[in-house]
Amino acid sequence: MNAIITKLNEIEEKAEMILRDAGERKDALSVQLEEQKREIDAAYDRKEAEAVQRLEEQLTAGAKQKLEELRKQEKEAADALMLKFSVEKEQLAEQIMQRVIQ
Repeated sequence: MNAIITKLNEIEEKAEMILRDAGERKDALSVQLEEQKREIDAAYDRKEAEAVQRLEEQLTAGAKQKLEELRKQEKEAADALMLKFSVEKEQLAEQIMQRVIQ
């Protein structure tokens, strides 16, 4: 009977050691998984920041291009008006003089 109790005590001690070891491994894995999670989060944040930066650069480039096109159109319109005015100013001056005289 004593041998059985001794064997049961040994089994219980081994079971406690196994449970303790499993708990330690679980804690170690938990720490490792948390570190991996932080690394994945950091990598995702970097990729997201890079994507946002690329998008901002694309939008800025598009806006600059559109602005240049608008400036070019504005300059062309102003040049056309100046040309029209320089061609027609004599005629306009003559018409104004005729109205004043009449």
